[in-house]
Amino acid sequence: MTAPRHLFRLALLSLPLAIAASPVHAQAEPQDAEAEQQARREIIVTGRASGYQALDAVGTRDGAALLDTPQSVQVLTEDLLRDQRADTFSALANVPSVRNSAPANFDGLRVQVRGFFAPTALDGMLSKVGNGPAANLGPDLTGIERIEVLLGPASLLFGNSSPGGTINFITKQPEAEPGYFVTATLGSYDFFRAEADLTGPLDQSGKISYRLSTSVRDQGSFLEGASTRNSVIMPSVRAMLGDRTSLTVEGAYKLLDLDRQNFGLPAVGTILANPNGRISRRRNVNTGSVEVEQHRIGARLVHEFSDDWSVSSILRFVDTDYAAVGAELPGALAADGRTLSRTPFDSFDTYGETQMQTTLRGRFATGAVRHELIAGLDLSRSTADFRYREFDPSAPIDIFSPVYSVRRGALNYTYDAGNTLRELGLFLQDRIVFSDQWSLVLGGRYDSFEQVDTDLAANTRARQTGSAFSPRVGLIFKPREAVSLYASYSKSFQPQIGRTVTGEAFAPTRGEQLELGAKVNLTEGLTGSLAVYRIDQTNVATPDPVNVGFSVLDGEQRSQGVELSLAGTILPGWSIQASYAYLDAEITRTNTAAFQGRQVQRTSPHSANIWSSYEVQSGPLKGLGFGGGVTLVDKRPVNNANTLTLPGYTLLDAVISYEIDGWRFALNARNLTDSFAFDAFGPGRVTYGTPRTFEGTVSWSF
Repeated sequence: MTAPRHLFRLALLSLPLAIAASPVHAQAEPQDAEAEQQARREIIVTGRASGYQALDAVGTRDGAALLDTPQSVQVLTEDLLRDQRADTFSALANVPSVRNSAPANFDGLRVQVRGFFAPTALDGMLSKVGNGPAANLGPDLTGIERIEVLLGPASLLFGNSSPGGTINFITKQPEAEPGYFVTATLGSYDFFRAEADLTGPLDQSGKISYRLSTSVRDQGSFLEGASTRNSVIMPSVRAMLGDRTSLTVEGAYKLLDLDRQNFGLPAVGTILANPNGRISRRRNVNTGSVEVEQHRIGARLVHEFSDDWSVSSILRFVDTDYAAVGAELPGALAADGRTLSRTPFDSFDTYGETQMQTTLRGRFATGAVRHELIAGLDLSRSTADFRYREFDPSAPIDIFSPVYSVRRGALNYTYDAGNTLRELGLFLQDRIVFSDQWSLVLGGRYDSFEQVDTDLAANTRARQTGSAFSPRVGLIFKPREAVSLYASYSKSFQPQIGRTVTGEAFAPTRGEQLELGAKVNLTEGLTGSLAVYRIDQTNVATPDPVNVGFSVLDGEQRSQGVELSLAGTILPGWSIQASYAYLDAEITRTNTAAFQGRQVQRTSPHSANIWSSYEVQSGPLKGLGFGGGVTLVDKRPVNNANTLTLPGYTLLDAVISYEIDGWRFALNARNLTDSFAFDAFGPGRVTYGTPRTFEGTVSWSF
């Protein structure tokens, strides 16, 4: 992409900032009482939160309080993300049931939730292609207000989705009250980041408001030659078209450049003994670069027919281009323990999504019984095109003393393929409130889909269609207003492409969960929760024992566990976020004997996280704050055969800050233990992550 093209797009998307700086904005007066009341009444996609405690979740689509939701939902609030100076990757460590196995200097998330690989969503709309690039690309949480983790099957809400759960990023929305936030950070490994978040009215009545979130990031790495450059700009404008109608138009442009993206090192010499010694944790055998560019535009229309009935509709277009050039994928280490082969390749991928989501909400009564109804129509079309070029192996290198200046070999393999997924979903859910103590949630969703896979090189085309019904039942008992006990049953489905030896199309995988839980508001600002669950996934493809090269849908996986969480304010100025997860994820049925009864790859039996912060509330030290956190992750297998196990690790973070007159100064220390975490990356390869780093931040809000 040329520089003029890049600058033109940035200038175009920066128009809301120029408008915000116009004289009209400068002379704007506070909105009148009627407009202010309407803004509060409007149904928008931001949830309610106080400090680290969340009161509801956007992803549930029904607006119900978390105490009235028969499902475990963990919310990482804006205050928590700010205090931790979190990014896309580090934030999810707050939820132990979530495993992000993306290595350092990577372009996106690779997430397992409750033991199952899971997609990501943005404002309740699931991204179906490319590990969720439409949800949140790169490390920055620019324009993201909070992160919601819906644990367990959510096909009622999203259709095609994982049985383990869904990561939902919630964007910041335009506000009628002016607010301005700017920040700059310097840190280890030549880290620099600047961010601005501006919002306010564009007219004197406050009926038109804007938001502009933008950031730039430039950082090196503990890895040799690795670096990250990330630019984000997210403008949005909201107009009140009437007393009960609003229209929000949103855009986003992201550009991510990665030099020498990390593809891992041999296990021998990192977590296993090597007769030549230990491979440097700085070693990076890749020499290529990656550029990822994303455009997103969408519109959200909300209309309230009355105080009890409303409808909202979202239309969104996303396209993402991914280009890896000059990459070198490490192979197996030779018997001498130091000679490493590498495979050169280029990769060019394009992802596109067009999505529409319409939700009707209503409240009514039948006698003494109250009903809270939601009904929805979801339409989507997702495309992915892949072009891969592989070359003759490069000359081997000495992993302990590498020389990379080797000419690339001849092209020997090409792969040109793509897929298109079209989906239609209809759902209905009724929350039946019998009394202040008892309520029942009944819902069901019907989905139909068409998936087409094409291989241009082989000139083949595979098409399959299918449908699925996903029910949800939840019973809630509230012995007290601040205590909720629940039981729920839900199902999920995920399409999978392929055919049996007889030509029969693969049916979708099916997930089925039973969950029991309790949620308690211990104080006005502190919430605790407990969840016990079991998930069974069936129709998993496993090798056909009779016909080599074919598969049958005999595989099954089971995940069961316990989750505990605590979030909120203990005392004025003292906040906490803490979670623990026990996970037993097992391959319960397969035709591969080496996998039978094994622990699912990359899952940890035990993991926990705690973060706490305190800010002095009065006296001469008012505004002085301290914080710290510990993350514990148990050992976990690299593969489903459990032949290689990654060691557990402990991370220790700390922060000290001072705030006065809108200025905030903070010093963050990450991983004070300097105990590197390991993650799997392909057969026999692992990656290092989480080095000790320091960051200093100055921010100003007014």
